[in-house]
Amino acid sequence: NFFAPHEIDEIWITFPDPQPQVSREKKRLTSPRFLEKYKAILKPGGFINLKTDNDGLHAYTTEKITEAGLNLHIKTEDLYHSAYADEVLSIKTYYEKKYLKDNKNINYLKFSFDWRALTQPSPKDRGGKTGIDACMGLLVLSHNVDEGW
Repeated sequence: NFFAPHEIDEIWITFPDPQPQVSREKKRLTSPRFLEKYKAILKPGGFINLKTDNDGLHAYTTEKITEAGLNLHIKTEDLYHSAYADEVLSIKTYYEKKYLKDNKNINYLKFSFDWRALTQPSPKDRGGKTGIDACMGLLVLSHNVDEGW
């Protein structure tokens, strides 16, 4: 029980393991399973941001956003050659710097839930270990996520 319902202002998922095997889809940090968890802790009007060098994860997440009827605010397959690379989006992680050095494109998505259909999470949805770090209303998910979540 790390977070109260709708406690987090914004979620950043930066360069997660894309879990490319079909059998590991439920472990992808943008799978429907995780999206439901994010909805339970994200404040209405909050955003989810995904930065990845993995084109497959970017395409998968775009598909899941569409299937779930979520609001897609920004989508780019090449962040640093787009109009979106502002001061915040230009902050680079260790892995991002490494990928850019290898001339890999950086994909970026910014999306949100349709809060008109908001439902409260059940107590069981809030239990257990999450493998998440939070600071001042900002949730950041990165490479290592607890297998038990």
